[in-house]
Parts: sequence; C-alpha cells; structure tokens
Amino acid sequence: MKTKIFVKKYKSDIDTLKKNNSLSDILTHEVIGESLIKNHIDLLTITNKKINNINKKGFIEFILGKSEEAKFLRNKYIIKIIPMLNPDGVITGNSRCSLTGYDLNRCWRLSKKKLLKYSPEIYHAIEMIQKTVVNNDIEMFVDMHGHSRKFGTFLYGCNNDDNDKNRFKERIFPYIFSNYYQQFIYYKRCHFNIEKVKEGTG
Repeated sequence: MKTKIFVKKYKSDIDTLKKNNSLSDILTHEVIGESLIKNHIDLLTITNKKINNINKKGFIEFILGKSEEAKFLRNKYIIKIIPMLNPDGVITGNSRCSLTGYDLNRCWRLSKKKLLKYSPEIYHAIEMIQKTVVNNDIEMFVDMHGHSRKFGTFLYGCNNDDNDKNRFKERIFPYIFSNYYQQFIYYKRCHFNIEKVKEGTG
C-alpha cells in the first residue's frame, strides 16, 4: 500500500513540475524510454534556457529554487535528472533490483542486447548520456541511491592514482561538500576505488 502511495505521489510531483509555468524557462521534461512493464523513465533537464551556450523533495527542489547558488548552477550548467531509474522495482517494493532480478547498479557494462532484454532502464540512461556528449562535456555524473548496508551520506568514485592530471578529480566535490555539510556528508566513509565486483556500476 505504501509503495502505491509513493508511486502516485511521484507521478503527481512530476505533473506538478510540468504544469508550473514559473519553471518554463529553466525546466524541460521528457520521457527517454520505458521499463519492462512500460513505466516511463522520466528525464528532467534544468538549465537557463535563455543562455545560448552548448557547454554549459531535495536536490530537485534546490536546483529549481530562487537561491543565488541554484541560479549560478543553472546559468553555468545543464543539469539532467532521472528521478526514478527503477520504476518497476519501486512499484513492486524492491528499489534495488528490477523485475528481472538484475541489480541496476551492476549492469552498466552489459551488451546492448542484454540491456534491452533485462535492463532497458539502463540502456535508455546510457543512450541519453551518449546523445549528451555529442554537443556537451559532462562535468559530473552522480548516481544517488541507498546503500544496502551502510548508513549516512557518502560518495564512491574512481581511482585515478596513475593519472597525475586527474588524480584527485573525484575527491574534490565530496571533500568540499563534507566541509560545508558535515552533518550530512561523511568524507571518511567515501571510497575511491573500483573493485572487480563494482565494475558494472554507473
């Protein structure tokens, strides 16, 4: 019952954002694909549409808000958000795996054929990313989700120890974030190494 209420609220929130005329200059909604049982994969693109430059209840509320920080980010960047990448799993009460039993955070390296068969949600996300990089650089990719065992807020990133230029690239954002929001971000819990078991993550 709680799951049905959550999904209904999610769809209502998306509709409310789409109908809010005051957001028309900064928000675009599109459906980038469907899940196995035909649930929509929504994409929210947030940026200042008046800026003609191709290189440019939480985070969504913040980035759509009127704060100077939100305005700065919208003026400088194009922010693309998929609010719910696993609608089938969430609807059936399993936020981690899809209806096929695949952990959507472990199948990003599957072949196109397998993705379309078992995890179309990830296929559509990858397709959106590939279309984006045709005309824009990607400054940051963030996958927000709950951890199966750990509590609190922390970040995982790649290990670039053998690349002097990008050695600390993944560590800068969580370090700054943790200094501003110490009650939310636990930098000591952040991990910057991709183990074999996690090679298929986003």
